[in-house]
Amino acid sequence: MADAPSLEPLADGSGFRVRVRCGKARNRYRIPSTDHDFAEQRASVLVELGQLLATQPAGLAHQTLTDAAVADGPALARIRQGVNQLLSKAPAVKQISANPRSLWTVKELGEAWTNGTLAKEYPDQIRVRRSADDDISRLTQHVYPVLGAVRVRDVKLADLERVMASLEGKRPSQRKLSALTRRNVALTLNRLLAIAVYPLKLIASNPVPRGFVPKGGARRALAYLYPDEDARLLACDSIPIRERLFWGFLAREGCRVSEALGLRWEDFDLERGAVRLDKNKTDDPRAWALSPGVAVALAPFQGEPGELVFEPPADPLSMAELLRSRLDEAGITRTELFKATPERMALRAHDLRGSFVTIAFANGRSEAWVSDRTGHRSSQMLSRYKRQARTAAELNLGDWLPLDAALGLASDGTASGTDWSRLRDLNSRPAVYETCPTARRTAQQNTS
Repeated sequence: MADAPSLEPLADGSGFRVRVRCGKARNRYRIPSTDHDFAEQRASVLVELGQLLATQPAGLAHQTLTDAAVADGPALARIRQGVNQLLSKAPAVKQISANPRSLWTVKELGEAWTNGTLAKEYPDQIRVRRSADDDISRLTQHVYPVLGAVRVRDVKLADLERVMASLEGKRPSQRKLSALTRRNVALTLNRLLAIAVYPLKLIASNPVPRGFVPKGGARRALAYLYPDEDARLLACDSIPIRERLFWGFLAREGCRVSEALGLRWEDFDLERGAVRLDKNKTDDPRAWALSPGVAVALAPFQGEPGELVFEPPADPLSMAELLRSRLDEAGITRTELFKATPERMALRAHDLRGSFVTIAFANGRSEAWVSDRTGHRSSQMLSRYKRQARTAAELNLGDWLPLDAALGLASDGTASGTDWSRLRDLNSRPAVYETCPTARRTAQQNTS
C-alpha cells in the first residue's frame, strides 16, 4: 500500500480531505471523520484504489473514489471487491491510440478551444472566438470544477446534469445563477462537445440532448444614459480626461466596449473624421463617419499608429461599478441607473452602446445608419430599443453634445474657457443647435 498524501483539515472541522492521483486526474476527496488516524488509513486506501483504477474510465474511477471516501467498513469492503472483479474481467483501456487526443480531458479540450489552437488547425470548421474571455470564464468557474478531469469520451448526460445542478444553488455554498447565465453555460458545453464530435472525432455523438439548454428567461429592462447626464459626466473635472473621453466615445459611436478598447490610432482618419473596425465580435468589418466633435476631441491625444487609443482598464470586470461611481461623482442621481431590480438592470458600461442606439432612434436616425456603426445584423435586435427611443423622443431629451464641446477641450487638449455649462443646460432642447454652430452643422449632415 502506497503512503497516503498529507491530509488537509476541512475549514468547518468536520473531517479531512486528501488529493488522490488516478491516471492523469488529481482530485480531492472528503473524508468525514475527525479521527486523524482513521483518516490516514482511509487516505491510504484511496491512494491504492486510485492506482488500481488509473486505466479505467475517469467518470467511473472518480465516483468509486468518492463513494470509498465516505463508506463504512462493510460498504468499503464491497467497493474493494467490486474493483477487484472489474479489473479481473474488464481489459484495461489502451493508453496508445491512433488519435493522440483520444485521452483528452474536458479541460484539455476546453483550453485548446479557447486559446485558439483548434481554430488554427481547423479554420474551416472552428472560428477564432472573439468572445473567448466569456467562454474561459464559464468553463473555469462552472464546468472544470465538475468535469475538468473527466475524459471527453467518458462524458455522459448525467455528468452534464451535474454541471447544471451546480448552477442552481442547491447546496449551501452555492448561489443560484440567473436563467441567462445557466443558458450560456449550457450553450458553451454544447459547442465544446460538438467540436469533439467533429472535426476532432473524439466521440461519435454529442451527449447534449435536445431540450437540455435552458430557456433564457424574461429579459430585464436596460437603463440608458440621457444626453444631459452624459454632458454632466463629461464635464466633471475630477474624473481623468482620458476616462471621460472613453465614456463619451462609447455613447457617440455605439461600438462594444471590447471593440473600443481594441482600437488603435491607425484605425482612425482624424483629418476626415472616419474610423474602421476590422476586428469585432461578429467578424464583419465596418467603417463609418465619426459623430460630431469626436475627431476633434481625439486629435490632441493621438499617438503612434500601432498604439491603443484607450488604455485597457485594470479590472475589466468592474467597469460597470466604475461607471456608476463616476456618475455619482458627477452628481447624477437618477435611481434606475444605480439600482438593480428583478425587472431592470443597473447601468453597465455596455449600456452606453444601448444609449447610443436609443438616442439615435429618438433623433430620427435610420436603422441603416445605426447598424453601420453598431454592427447589429437584424431589425429584430434593434427593435428592442425602439420603445424607449419613442419615450426619449416624447421627453425631448435631445442629442449628444459634440464630444469636444462636452469635454470643454481646446485644440491642445486642455480645458477651454467656453461656458460649456450653458450648452449642457440647453442640451435637452433643440435650441442647442442655435447656440452651437458645429452641432447645428453636423446635425444637418448626419440626420437622415
